[in-house]
Amino acid sequence: MKKLLAIMIVGIFMLGSGLVLAKDMECQCKCQGPPNKEMGQMQEDWEARRLDRMAKELNLTADQKAKIGAIMDKTKEDMAAVRDASEKKVKAVLTPDQAKKLDEMKAEMRKRMDERKGKGMEMREKHRHGDGPMKEQ
Repeated sequence: MKKLLAIMIVGIFMLGSGLVLAKDMECQCKCQGPPNKEMGQMQEDWEARRLDRMAKELNLTADQKAKIGAIMDKTKEDMAAVRDASEKKVKAVLTPDQAKKLDEMKAEMRKRMDERKGKGMEMREKHRHGDGPMKEQ
């Protein structure tokens, strides 16, 4: 009787653990989107999800959602313009050699980001095929 009870408890524990793990993996796959998406597309998807969540949580009207979406788009454009203007001002202060070095530093940073992005994609692929764990973001 004790053996049967122990087997039942272990079975229930394993079943519960499997359900939690399956739900966790389902969440990770939904949150991370399909593999090999370009970063720009991932950013757009994130922005769309953010706006959808705001609409749901704040019970926005269609008109409000459209206006907020336009504000978010304009803000993104404004931020890019500020970054560009800032970079031009910084380069105006630098010597030509320093400006060249800054460009090299930025290129190296982009390269490292691309490498990390590639590793992230590899991990997502392994996760999707059951070859490795995926940490929740």
